[in-house]
Amino acid sequence: MATDSARLPARPGRRYARTLWQWPTFLAGTAVFAAAWADAIPVPPPDPFAAARDDLAAFRSLAESRNPDPAALRDRAKGFDAGHAPEQALAHFVLGTGHVRLAELATDPAAGKEAWALARQNLEKVTPDQLPDDDRPRLAYRLAKARAGCGFPPATPAADLAAVVAQLSTVPAGEAPGEGNRLVAELCLRLNPPDAARAKALFTLYLTDAGLSTPAASLARARLALGTLLQDGGDPDGARKWLSQVGPDAPADVLAPAKGRLARLLMAENAWDLAAAEWEYVRASAAVPTPEKLTATYYLGVCKLMARRPDAAAGLFGEAARADGPEGFAAVVKLTDLTLRGPDAAAHRAAVTRLVSAVATLPPGKEVGNALVPAQEVRAAFEQAVQVLRADGAFDAAVQAADAYGTVAAVGRAPDVRAELLAAWAADLQARGGDFKGKAKEAADAFEALARDQAAAPAAHAALTRRAAGLFRLADDATSAAAALGRLAARTDVPPDATGAVWADYGEALVATGKPEEAVAALNRAMASSGPVGTAVRYKLARRFADSKNPGLVALGSDLLTQVAQSTAVDPADQEVQERALVDLGQDALRQGRFAEAQTWFGKQLGSYANGPEAALGKFLLGVTLLQQTAKTAGGAEAADANKRREEALKLFDEVAAGVDAKGKAATERDGWLRTQSALRVLQAYQQMGKPDEVVFRGSKLLEKTRGQVEELIVLSMMYHAHKQSDRPELAVAALDRMKEAFKALPDDAFKGGTGEYSRAYWDTVWVNPPAAGGTPPAP
Repeated sequence: MATDSARLPARPGRRYARTLWQWPTFLAGTAVFAAAWADAIPVPPPDPFAAARDDLAAFRSLAESRNPDPAALRDRAKGFDAGHAPEQALAHFVLGTGHVRLAELATDPAAGKEAWALARQNLEKVTPDQLPDDDRPRLAYRLAKARAGCGFPPATPAADLAAVVAQLSTVPAGEAPGEGNRLVAELCLRLNPPDAARAKALFTLYLTDAGLSTPAASLARARLALGTLLQDGGDPDGARKWLSQVGPDAPADVLAPAKGRLARLLMAENAWDLAAAEWEYVRASAAVPTPEKLTATYYLGVCKLMARRPDAAAGLFGEAARADGPEGFAAVVKLTDLTLRGPDAAAHRAAVTRLVSAVATLPPGKEVGNALVPAQEVRAAFEQAVQVLRADGAFDAAVQAADAYGTVAAVGRAPDVRAELLAAWAADLQARGGDFKGKAKEAADAFEALARDQAAAPAAHAALTRRAAGLFRLADDATSAAAALGRLAARTDVPPDATGAVWADYGEALVATGKPEEAVAALNRAMASSGPVGTAVRYKLARRFADSKNPGLVALGSDLLTQVAQSTAVDPADQEVQERALVDLGQDALRQGRFAEAQTWFGKQLGSYANGPEAALGKFLLGVTLLQQTAKTAGGAEAADANKRREEALKLFDEVAAGVDAKGKAATERDGWLRTQSALRVLQAYQQMGKPDEVVFRGSKLLEKTRGQVEELIVLSMMYHAHKQSDRPELAVAALDRMKEAFKALPDDAFKGGTGEYSRAYWDTVWVNPPAAGGTPPAP
């Protein structure tokens, strides 16, 4: 055979030696078989539990391996029946061990909790004396793990926790710690006092020794816990190291807080863009629930705001305002602040409405601020809201904000704000020609209530009462004003520096209630008081007396105006009042035909206040006064210096026009009126000077500026007379026809209820439809 040729050659004389040993063996076996067949030798029965023991040994080997296959281990545990195993104690020990490993390998928190509970259930069925000596410490260690994994109620005594820590701190020889270090670290934080240093060390050990089979979720939780400890312990660099390792494979309940802590670390370093990237990461994660995303949205808004991107911040705060808890409230406050800085009045109102609603949802008695937005910031938002809405003219919304402000304001501040707001509302309505008296009365009541609250503080009480009285008078409620001031004047504790003003106000109120004798007595008390009666108060009383129509009070008012006008020691703050008094005295003299006296007062005004706020009016009225003094006498003659006066008047009117033009867009409605009136008086002067061509030339230019106004009719009437004076009847008729067309086009409200040339009746009966045909209408 081919195989034989490969064998070594046999040694001489030993040809069969290599096969002789097989025969004795064969014969012995045959003998044993025969004996057994004849029952001469007993054979042990087969082991019925051998397969179960082999299965248990295989199960234990898998459970105690360093990196078991979770699926295979789960299948083993699921089909294993420890209750019917031949060695039940060992079976429960092995099954409990399997569940410990499944808990440590679980990626789903719910599955992990279930595995820990099954591990504890099985291991607690075993007592140490039921196991071999080597397994007893393993039982204690694994059971301690299972108990820690299941968690302890909040009220668990610290001694019980410490006992578990002690059990877990002794790792049996050959035992892999697995989740042991993490569990001990977590328990250390629950001790009394917490052992943070040991917890940090154990978390670090757990993370550095973790095997490939350690679930990413467990690692993420440990990184979060360690990062938290380091951050709270003042080690931001260490915290950043571990928190930055929490990635997208982390559970949602870990990802959001880990990224949030990392973002806050970056925010503390003013690294706003880097922090914003972390918050964006949380917002973009599908695993993060909506509440956590809204929290991230709020902080992202803060980052954008600090990075000077307010528009982006506003959008984020608007989204975060839907959040429950402190972030939602803080977002509303910050969004209100940003919105109020913008120009959109409608957005202002909407933002404040949202802020008011947010405050209304706070529990009664709860501090309005929180860790994200302190109470002072909330108050500042309301104060800003009131100011902005007031500037917008949205007084109704501003009052609502002021009312809500009352729930958050410092003691005593909110009523003051509301009263001031109502007073401003009344003033605004008055300026716009609206019904302001109701708001003025409401404001007066508010200030009077404030005055009552300050009854024990004489100075504040006096100031608030005077404010209330002024608003009562604005509301045409002179009786309430006099009553409030009467009560105030009767007090003996009014500060000396306010006594004169109080009596003066009281006198003014008595005039308005038709009690002139009492008013004079009050004024005398004011003059005799130790407190000074200032220039402004004297002027106000003078005007009130002058307008009272009571002859005695009118004379007293004139005397007071004269005192103010002739005062030589005027405080700078009262110079405007003195200028006004000079103008008033000049106007009163002008109305009564005392032209020389009027010229004196206007001349003094312009000499003392050439650039004062009433200078333009003074120049205009002085020009009118000069023209009035050029009228012809009954015999048809005029003063020798008439044209000189007219030239002076023309110069004054031109100065008024130049001053208004210099203001440009800053010119007020009153400035425009002065310019137009001065231009009309220029035409009047040229007409009186016998210069009709100048009247026509200047009038043609003025027509363009007065189109659609009563002044257009006045200009056309002057041009009509100028054409007549120049013997150009056809042009005079054309001017008259043009006037009639302009008159028909003017609405009734263009005349504004005026008299004389500023009434519709004048133009209708004198120029358009005169009662008798023929004749020349009078010169204006």
